[in-house]
Amino acid sequence: RCWGDNTYGQLGTGNTTSSTTPVAVSGLSNVVAISAGGYRHTCALLADGTARCWGDNTYGELGNGAGCWGCISNVPVVVSGLNNAKSISAGNGGLTCALLADGTAKCWGGNTYGALGNGKNSDAYTPVTVSSLTNATQISAGWDHTCALLATGKAKCWGGNGFGQLGNASQEDHNKPVNVVSLSNATNISAGFHFTCALLANGTAKCWGNNASGQLGNAATTNSSSPVAVTGLAKATMITSHGDHTCALLANSTAKCWGNNTSGELGNATTTNASTPVSVVGL
Repeated sequence: RCWGDNTYGQLGTGNTTSSTTPVAVSGLSNVVAISAGGYRHTCALLADGTARCWGDNTYGELGNGAGCWGCISNVPVVVSGLNNAKSISAGNGGLTCALLADGTAKCWGGNTYGALGNGKNSDAYTPVTVSSLTNATQISAGWDHTCALLATGKAKCWGGNGFGQLGNASQEDHNKPVNVVSLSNATNISAGFHFTCALLANGTAKCWGNNASGQLGNAATTNSSSPVAVTGLAKATMITSHGDHTCALLANSTAKCWGNNTSGELGNATTTNASTPVSVVGL
Protein backbone atom coordinates (compact mmCIF):
# COMPACT_ATOMS: atom_id res chain seq x y z
CA ARG A 1 0.00 0.00 0.00
CA CYS A 2 1.15 3.57 -0.69
CA TRP A 3 -0.27 6.99 0.13
CA GLY A 4 0.46 10.68 -0.40
CA ASP A 5 1.17 12.69 -3.53
CA ASN A 6 0.52 10.82 -6.77
CA THR A 7 1.13 13.49 -9.41
CA TYR A 8 3.73 11.29 -11.08
CA GLY A 9 2.07 7.94 -10.44
CA GLN A 10 4.35 7.18 -7.50
CA LEU A 11 1.54 5.41 -5.62
CA GLY A 12 1.35 2.79 -8.38
CA THR A 13 -2.44 2.69 -8.49
CA GLY A 14 -2.91 3.02 -12.25
CA ASN A 15 -3.89 6.67 -11.97
CA THR A 16 -2.46 9.98 -10.74
CA THR A 17 -4.95 10.68 -7.96
CA SER A 18 -3.30 11.51 -4.65
CA SER A 19 -4.50 9.73 -1.52
CA THR A 20 -4.40 10.57 2.18
CA THR A 21 -5.02 6.92 3.08
CA PRO A 22 -3.20 3.75 1.96
CA VAL A 23 -4.15 2.43 -1.49
CA ALA A 24 -3.14 -0.85 -3.13
CA VAL A 25 -0.27 -0.87 -5.63
CA SER A 26 -1.59 -2.35 -8.86
CA GLY A 27 -0.62 -5.93 -9.76
CA LEU A 28 2.14 -6.28 -7.19
CA SER A 29 2.71 -9.44 -5.14
CA ASN A 30 5.50 -11.42 -3.42
CA VAL A 31 7.15 -8.21 -2.24
CA VAL A 32 9.92 -8.52 0.37
CA ALA A 33 11.11 -4.89 0.53
CA ILE A 34 10.02 -1.45 -0.66
CA SER A 35 11.77 1.91 -1.03
CA ALA A 36 10.22 5.31 -1.79
CA GLY A 37 12.54 7.85 -3.37
CA GLY A 38 12.48 11.58 -2.73
CA TYR A 39 12.20 12.35 -6.42
CA ARG A 40 8.73 10.94 -7.09
CA HIS A 41 9.33 7.23 -7.69
CA THR A 42 8.99 3.99 -5.73
CA CYS A 43 10.59 0.55 -6.12
CA ALA A 44 9.85 -2.90 -4.71
CA LEU A 45 12.06 -5.96 -4.39
CA LEU A 46 10.33 -9.27 -5.07
CA ALA A 47 11.01 -12.66 -3.49
CA ASP A 48 12.52 -13.98 -6.72
CA GLY A 49 15.28 -11.32 -6.69
CA THR A 50 13.73 -9.14 -9.39
CA ALA A 51 12.31 -5.65 -8.90
CA ARG A 52 9.46 -3.41 -10.00
CA CYS A 53 9.42 0.40 -10.00
CA TRP A 54 6.79 3.06 -10.69
CA GLY A 55 6.33 6.82 -10.79
CA ASP A 56 8.51 9.45 -12.42
CA ASN A 57 10.93 8.17 -15.06
CA THR A 58 12.57 11.37 -16.26
CA TYR A 59 16.08 10.03 -15.67
CA GLY A 60 15.38 6.34 -16.22
CA GLU A 61 15.02 5.64 -12.50
CA LEU A 62 12.39 2.97 -13.16
CA GLY A 63 15.02 0.88 -14.94
CA ASN A 64 12.72 -0.40 -17.68
CA GLY A 65 14.73 0.87 -20.63
CA ALA A 66 12.70 4.05 -21.04
CA GLY A 67 13.24 7.57 -19.83
CA CYS A 68 12.38 11.08 -20.97
CA TRP A 69 11.32 14.42 -19.54
CA GLY A 70 7.80 13.95 -18.22
CA CYS A 71 7.80 10.16 -18.63
CA ILE A 72 5.91 8.37 -15.86
CA SER A 73 4.42 4.97 -15.12
CA ASN A 74 1.50 4.84 -12.72
CA VAL A 75 1.77 1.06 -12.42
CA PRO A 76 4.82 -1.09 -11.54
CA VAL A 77 7.17 -1.96 -14.41
CA VAL A 78 9.88 -4.61 -14.47
CA VAL A 79 13.44 -3.43 -13.89
CA SER A 80 15.21 -4.80 -16.95
CA GLY A 81 17.94 -7.37 -16.50
CA LEU A 82 17.97 -7.32 -12.72
CA ASN A 83 18.22 -10.69 -10.97
CA ASN A 84 19.41 -11.99 -7.62
CA ALA A 85 18.84 -8.66 -5.89
CA LYS A 86 18.70 -8.77 -2.08
CA SER A 87 17.93 -5.12 -1.29
CA ILE A 88 16.87 -1.97 -3.13
CA SER A 89 17.23 1.76 -2.51
CA ALA A 90 15.29 4.45 -4.38
CA GLY A 91 17.35 7.61 -4.17
CA ASN A 92 16.28 11.19 -3.69
CA GLY A 93 17.70 12.47 -6.98
CA GLY A 94 16.20 10.29 -9.72
CA LEU A 95 18.28 7.16 -9.28
CA THR A 96 17.87 3.67 -7.87
CA CYS A 97 20.38 1.06 -6.72
CA ALA A 98 20.14 -2.61 -5.85
CA LEU A 99 22.50 -4.83 -3.89
CA LEU A 100 22.95 -8.29 -5.40
CA ALA A 101 23.33 -11.57 -3.56
CA ASP A 102 26.99 -11.86 -4.59
CA GLY A 103 27.93 -8.59 -2.88
CA THR A 104 28.03 -6.51 -6.06
CA ALA A 105 25.56 -3.79 -6.97
CA LYS A 106 23.73 -2.27 -9.90
CA CYS A 107 22.30 1.24 -10.27
CA TRP A 108 20.18 3.07 -12.83
CA GLY A 109 18.73 6.53 -13.50
CA GLY A 110 20.29 9.98 -13.10
CA ASN A 111 24.07 10.06 -13.29
CA THR A 112 25.17 13.67 -13.76
CA TYR A 113 27.54 13.43 -10.80
CA GLY A 114 28.48 9.76 -11.19
CA ALA A 115 26.04 8.39 -8.60
CA LEU A 116 25.61 5.17 -10.61
CA GLY A 117 29.26 4.31 -9.95
CA ASN A 118 29.97 2.82 -13.38
CA GLY A 119 32.78 5.17 -14.35
CA LYS A 120 30.50 7.33 -16.49
CA ASN A 121 28.36 10.43 -16.06
CA SER A 122 25.55 9.63 -18.46
CA ASP A 123 22.10 8.52 -17.30
CA ALA A 124 21.28 4.81 -17.58
CA TYR A 125 17.75 3.59 -18.32
CA THR A 126 18.61 0.02 -17.34
CA PRO A 127 20.80 -1.26 -14.47
CA VAL A 128 24.58 -0.85 -14.81
CA THR A 129 27.19 -2.53 -12.64
CA VAL A 130 28.91 -0.44 -9.97
CA SER A 131 32.63 -0.58 -10.75
CA SER A 132 35.05 -2.42 -8.46
CA LEU A 133 32.50 -3.03 -5.72
CA THR A 134 32.60 -6.40 -3.95
CA ASN A 135 31.60 -7.79 -0.56
CA ALA A 136 28.91 -5.15 -0.11
CA THR A 137 26.22 -5.89 2.49
CA GLN A 138 24.07 -2.76 2.22
CA ILE A 139 23.49 0.04 -0.30
CA SER A 140 21.92 3.47 0.12
CA ALA A 141 21.18 5.92 -2.70
CA GLY A 142 21.08 9.60 -1.71
CA TRP A 143 20.46 12.71 -3.79
CA ASP A 144 23.52 12.81 -6.06
CA HIS A 145 25.65 10.15 -4.37
CA THR A 146 25.45 6.53 -3.27
CA CYS A 147 27.17 4.61 -0.48
CA ALA A 148 27.70 0.92 0.24
CA LEU A 149 28.59 -0.84 3.47
CA LEU A 150 31.14 -3.62 3.13
CA ALA A 151 31.39 -6.92 4.99
CA THR A 152 34.61 -5.64 6.57
CA GLY A 153 32.74 -2.85 8.38
CA LYS A 154 34.20 -0.24 6.07
CA ALA A 155 32.31 1.71 3.41
CA LYS A 156 32.62 3.08 -0.11
CA CYS A 157 30.77 5.99 -1.70
CA TRP A 158 30.52 7.50 -5.18
CA GLY A 159 28.92 10.40 -7.04
CA GLY A 160 28.66 14.08 -6.12
CA ASN A 161 31.07 15.28 -3.46
CA GLY A 162 30.69 19.06 -3.35
CA PHE A 163 29.96 18.92 0.39
CA GLY A 164 32.28 16.02 1.22
CA GLN A 165 29.44 13.48 1.23
CA LEU A 166 31.71 10.72 -0.09
CA GLY A 167 33.78 10.88 3.08
CA ASN A 168 37.15 10.51 1.35
CA ALA A 169 38.64 13.74 2.74
CA SER A 170 38.07 15.62 -0.53
CA GLN A 171 35.32 17.51 -2.36
CA GLU A 172 35.98 16.03 -5.78
CA ASP A 173 33.19 14.07 -7.51
CA HIS A 174 33.89 10.40 -8.28
CA ASN A 175 32.00 8.21 -10.73
CA LYS A 176 33.53 5.08 -9.21
CA PRO A 177 33.52 3.98 -5.55
CA VAL A 178 36.09 5.55 -3.20
CA ASN A 179 36.95 4.51 0.35
CA VAL A 180 35.38 6.38 3.25
CA VAL A 181 38.30 7.39 5.48
CA SER A 182 38.52 6.84 9.23
CA LEU A 183 35.53 4.50 9.30
CA SER A 184 35.55 0.96 10.66
CA ASN A 185 33.15 -1.43 12.38
CA ALA A 186 30.15 0.12 10.63
CA THR A 187 26.94 -1.93 10.66
CA ASN A 188 24.45 0.38 8.90
CA ILE A 189 24.81 3.22 6.38
CA SER A 190 22.37 5.81 5.08
CA ALA A 191 22.86 8.51 2.43
CA GLY A 192 20.86 11.71 2.81
CA PHE A 193 20.80 14.99 0.91
CA HIS A 194 24.51 15.73 0.36
CA PHE A 195 25.55 13.92 3.54
CA THR A 196 25.94 10.36 4.87
CA CYS A 197 25.75 8.67 8.26
CA ALA A 198 26.93 5.28 9.49
CA LEU A 199 26.05 3.32 12.61
CA LEU A 200 28.97 1.62 14.35
CA ALA A 201 29.00 -1.75 16.09
CA ASN A 202 29.42 -0.13 19.51
CA GLY A 203 26.13 1.77 19.15
CA THR A 204 27.65 5.12 18.25
CA ALA A 205 27.55 6.82 14.84
CA LYS A 206 29.59 8.94 12.47
CA CYS A 207 28.41 11.31 9.73
CA TRP A 208 30.04 13.34 6.96
CA GLY A 209 29.20 15.88 4.25
CA ASN A 210 26.84 18.86 4.38
CA ASN A 211 26.21 20.16 7.88
CA ALA A 212 24.39 23.47 7.35
CA SER A 213 21.45 22.31 9.50
CA GLY A 214 23.47 20.28 11.99
CA GLN A 215 22.68 16.99 10.27
CA LEU A 216 26.12 15.56 11.13
CA GLY A 217 25.16 15.74 14.80
CA ASN A 218 28.56 16.87 16.02
CA ALA A 219 27.46 20.10 17.72
CA ALA A 220 28.60 22.16 14.73
CA THR A 221 27.25 23.43 11.40
CA THR A 222 30.43 23.23 9.32
CA ASN A 223 30.74 20.65 6.56
CA SER A 224 33.10 17.72 6.94
CA SER A 225 34.62 15.66 4.14
CA SER A 226 35.58 12.90 6.56
CA PRO A 227 33.49 11.13 9.22
CA VAL A 228 32.86 12.93 12.53
CA ALA A 229 31.36 11.39 15.65
CA VAL A 230 27.73 12.12 16.48
CA THR A 231 27.76 13.80 19.89
CA GLY A 232 26.21 11.98 22.83
CA LEU A 233 24.71 9.09 20.86
CA ALA A 234 24.95 5.65 22.48
CA LYS A 235 23.23 2.28 22.21
CA ALA A 236 21.86 2.99 18.74
CA THR A 237 20.70 -0.02 16.73
CA MET A 238 19.71 1.56 13.41
CA ILE A 239 20.23 4.87 11.62
CA THR A 240 18.48 6.58 8.72
CA SER A 241 19.24 9.86 6.94
CA HIS A 242 16.78 11.65 4.69
CA GLY A 243 16.66 15.19 3.40
CA ASP A 244 18.65 17.28 5.87
CA HIS A 245 18.08 15.29 9.05
CA THR A 246 19.01 11.95 10.61
CA CYS A 247 17.29 9.66 13.12
CA ALA A 248 18.57 6.74 15.17
CA LEU A 249 16.66 3.94 16.87
CA LEU A 250 17.99 3.08 20.31
CA ALA A 251 18.19 -0.28 22.08
CA ASN A 252 15.46 0.78 24.52
CA SER A 253 13.03 1.32 21.61
CA THR A 254 13.18 5.12 21.84
CA ALA A 255 14.65 7.33 19.12
CA LYS A 256 16.80 10.40 18.69
CA CYS A 257 17.04 12.75 15.70
CA TRP A 258 19.18 15.71 14.65
CA GLY A 259 19.54 18.25 11.85
CA ASN A 260 16.89 20.29 10.06
CA ASN A 261 13.63 20.68 11.99
CA THR A 262 11.73 23.27 9.96
CA SER A 263 8.71 20.99 9.64
CA GLY A 264 9.11 19.28 13.01
CA GLU A 265 10.88 16.26 11.53
CA LEU A 266 12.98 15.77 14.68
CA GLY A 267 9.87 14.97 16.69
CA ASN A 268 10.91 16.91 19.79
CA ALA A 269 7.87 19.21 19.89
CA THR A 270 9.81 22.15 18.36
CA THR A 271 10.73 23.44 14.91
CA THR A 272 14.27 24.42 15.91
CA ASN A 273 17.23 22.75 14.20
CA ALA A 274 19.44 20.58 16.41
CA SER A 275 23.14 19.97 15.81
CA THR A 276 23.19 17.18 18.41
CA PRO A 277 20.70 14.34 18.91
CA VAL A 278 17.39 15.20 20.60
CA SER A 279 14.84 12.72 21.92
CA VAL A 280 11.69 12.04 19.95
CA VAL A 281 8.87 12.72 22.41
CA GLY A 282 6.09 10.23 23.12
CA LEU A 283 7.75 7.38 21.23
